[in-house]
Amino acid sequence: MVRVSGRNNNLSIEECFALFNSLGKWVCIYEKETELLECHPEFQQLIEEQQENMEVERWLTYFHVQDRSVLRLILKDHNIRETNGLQVRILSGDIVVWIHLSIIELSSNKTAIIGNTMDNYKTQKPSLDITQPYPSNNVDHFMTWLSLINKEMITGDVPLLEEHSSTNIQESSTNNAYRRLKEVVEKIPHGFAVINQEWEILYINPTLEKIFHTSLQDVYKTSLWDLFPIDVYHNYFVQYTKAMEKKQVVHFQDYLYELGKIVEVTAYPDATELTLFVQDITEAKSYVDALQETEERFSLLAENVNEAFWIGTSTFHEWEYISPSFEKIFGLPITKLMQNSAIWLNYVHADDRKKVIESFKQMRKEKIAVEFRFQHPSGDWKWIRSKGYPLKKVDRTTVVGVLEDITDAKEMDELQARSDQYETVVRVAAGIAHEIRNPLTSIKGFLQLMLSNQSSDNQYSDIIFSELARIETIVNEFMLLAKPNSEEALMETDVVDIIHYAASLFGNQMKQQNVQLEMVMDSTIPLIKSDPKRLKQVFINLVKNSLEAMDNAGELLISGRYLRGQRELEFKVEDSGKGIEKEQLKRLGEPFYTTKEKGTGLGIMVTTKFVESLGGRIQYESEVGVGTTVTVTLPTNPK
Repeated sequence: MVRVSGRNNNLSIEECFALFNSLGKWVCIYEKETELLECHPEFQQLIEEQQENMEVERWLTYFHVQDRSVLRLILKDHNIRETNGLQVRILSGDIVVWIHLSIIELSSNKTAIIGNTMDNYKTQKPSLDITQPYPSNNVDHFMTWLSLINKEMITGDVPLLEEHSSTNIQESSTNNAYRRLKEVVEKIPHGFAVINQEWEILYINPTLEKIFHTSLQDVYKTSLWDLFPIDVYHNYFVQYTKAMEKKQVVHFQDYLYELGKIVEVTAYPDATELTLFVQDITEAKSYVDALQETEERFSLLAENVNEAFWIGTSTFHEWEYISPSFEKIFGLPITKLMQNSAIWLNYVHADDRKKVIESFKQMRKEKIAVEFRFQHPSGDWKWIRSKGYPLKKVDRTTVVGVLEDITDAKEMDELQARSDQYETVVRVAAGIAHEIRNPLTSIKGFLQLMLSNQSSDNQYSDIIFSELARIETIVNEFMLLAKPNSEEALMETDVVDIIHYAASLFGNQMKQQNVQLEMVMDSTIPLIKSDPKRLKQVFINLVKNSLEAMDNAGELLISGRYLRGQRELEFKVEDSGKGIEKEQLKRLGEPFYTTKEKGTGLGIMVTTKFVESLGGRIQYESEVGVGTTVTVTLPTNPK
């Protein structure tokens, strides 16, 4: 059973009909969403129609042509809650029957149209003359149009209304229904116009006056095609003619050329007039066109760049968009990927797959880039870089990103690395040859002297052993330089204790050189994950270099502090030695470059290598005549 819900009732359709029937009235229930009406049996009898349910436009055809526009306005206006005392005409065969209508909103979706027949208000179908001149500017435009619609009520066709005059019609504007209709027509945001069969303009509301940049007084009874020539506005002529001749509603969009506006028009035809609803959609259309142009540009960009753009859900269970370049890079059809969002992972190198999955998960939270190897269906391996980041909307989060083929760049990097490696090997080999050749030349010369002079067997032995020790030192430092390449397990390390140990090894040398040692350590320095062996070598080299930079007397300051915010330890070794010039400072760390007379140039290189292998940094600052400061920064927990 269908039920009608009002503000204070809940009746079935049948109960509602019975209720109004007992009151001597009939009712039609209008459902806004479907635009269907369910009609009372008495109303069906009045219009000689057996169908209970009908569409609103068909329902309107049973009313007089000059009443349909008013009724249509009321039913279309969602702001009308109640209209009383409306007098309209129903066509019953060849008879025009006057009825009182009250229109009441029952709910947001249902409206009751309640009617009863006015006694003796039956006339023959009239022929309405609408050629009378438009009144002066002081007359209410809307009510004048209504007076044209209701002319039969004041021309004597209805005997009981003969006493009405044009003055009475103006006074009837106080009627609540008419006032409300006037308010609706003159304040709705759409243009509203009435055109007669001769294409003359009978009425336009203020909104349409603004759209057309004219006034009702200027265009009243003017031919529409005088204002808008048919040769320019031919589509308007075709559409309006179609509505008039076929008696069907037309809806279209077109351009007002002289006004530079885009309008959306709906034309409702009646037997003698055409009712127009006109909406200025210039801004909305411009926005849509701009959006469409942007989409076209994006499509053009996406189809012609080497990178592939993608948009995925936060779970990556499906892809919302993948640009055409994806197929060129990966060799996989986009349709296949849309069907199975994870199929591409099967082609990722096994060693990289876990890294890729974790990186894409992280893209839900922050901007991430990942590089991986991908096997093209042709069998070739490619290097791919993917960047992605989360894009948060009101109700959900998507992930957007780009994929690019970096195979050529990777190959160039490898070639450059090999070239740099070759240059390094050549430079190191030359340095080794130079460093080892000098002590070997000495050994060779002194051995020849020893062989030629049997009486002085031990005369040159100290020199020979000294040069051999120098060769051993060079070889050992090369071994240390290679050692960080092999991964060693990190352990809990007390760096402060290591520094004390390194300084203690040079205690006698400090006394001999009259060097004053001062150590300032932060008491909050924690233990860190590191390699004690490499750190010992680092600080032994730094203390040794500082002492060698001070010939006689001087000060050596070793300090340390805990950078809690950065989770790092910072240690400084400061000496008051002779210092290093800026040009020399830039070259520190190069193989075999040294500022010392008997140095190999490998000590600083080994020290830098060790610090960097532990995730730290080393920095040198120096001023000639003042001294040198070396800063070592170590992470508490290297990655």
